[in-house]
Amino acid sequence: MVTGNTASSLPEVNDSTTLRILEAVRTQQAASRADLARLLNLAPSTVSQKVSELLDEGLLEEHGQATTRAGRPPRVLKAPDSRTCYAAVDLGTSHARYGYSDVNGRFFFVIERAIDTKKGPSQIVEEIVSSIRQDLEDSDIPLRLAGLCLSVPAPVDAEKGWVEQGANLPRWSRFPLRTELTEALGVPALVINDANALAIGEHLQHPRLRHSIAVKIGRGIGTGIVIDSHPYNGATGASGDISHTRVANTDGAVPCACGNMGCLETLASAQALLRQYQEQGGDATSIAEFVRLAQESDPLATTLARQAGRHLGKILASVVSFFNPDAVFLGGLISTIEPFVAAVRSSLYDRCHPLVTRDLIIEQASLGADAGITGAAHMIRRYVEEMATSR
Repeated sequence: MVTGNTASSLPEVNDSTTLRILEAVRTQQAASRADLARLLNLAPSTVSQKVSELLDEGLLEEHGQATTRAGRPPRVLKAPDSRTCYAAVDLGTSHARYGYSDVNGRFFFVIERAIDTKKGPSQIVEEIVSSIRQDLEDSDIPLRLAGLCLSVPAPVDAEKGWVEQGANLPRWSRFPLRTELTEALGVPALVINDANALAIGEHLQHPRLRHSIAVKIGRGIGTGIVIDSHPYNGATGASGDISHTRVANTDGAVPCACGNMGCLETLASAQALLRQYQEQGGDATSIAEFVRLAQESDPLATTLARQAGRHLGKILASVVSFFNPDAVFLGGLISTIEPFVAAVRSSLYDRCHPLVTRDLIIEQASLGADAGITGAAHMIRRYVEEMATSR
């Protein structure tokens, strides 16, 4: 992991140094070797050696000269301007969002398609592969696929590249997703949890943050954890899966897909809110309609959203107190309801120590529907670069 360093000591040079240099140039935080040495607190000789290696690998390019008031003008470093692209697929239970990004993380184009994960993993892999091939063929710009990252709404064994016992994807357990995608497309592939994709995508929008949490409120409730700008998966890929934390007493509680009663998912997920609204006489027929009503101050929808926010905040308080992050980001359609976000924020302030919440950012995720593909594209790009620099 990359950790913070004081100005009085230079960090140990390791594999992450090269990746930090690439990220600094790509995000335009640094445009020269001198900029990199100052920004990353590295010795100029170390920067010069690493940059030379990256230039030889074709992962960086030099262009022109930067303006300077005195001395020899430095050469400007840039990421290669090529047609290389990285595919990111953010899979839901009923839709998939496809994004194709360049080496700088900018998307050439994004497409959303309906999908039915109940068909099983084998058929969905075929659909994803077919869609990617068709998208690249239809593109106005000739693109070369360098890698693919698939994010899924279930716990993931990132090393093996498969789903581990996901309640939302019951027939997917241990199907070799990563292997199948790699063999079909002939490029490196990753499989990650969708909440982690959201967390990384949102974390990238705040370069000064080191640690953050992102909560995705959808059919379930997942939490992505970022430590020193790296996603944390846990021992079995189940880190952050707070959906099945028990909130309510079992008396009158709704059964959860996990087999228990009174889980957070049954009280604060998007599906739970729609169900509660309908049970209490509301006529919304979809989550989007429920959200619209809540945004328009429908009394019942607003009350239910606020209650859900309090339930989520109650569980998150323990996570935030233990982890002490810089920020908590709320994603998913439900997070666009301001009373929901306000209730989460209020609950955290009420239940956490003031030192934990003193500088804590608590807000709706800024990237909306693109957060997942942004994080997934970053992960596969970083993975491909790690492979290149380790040769």
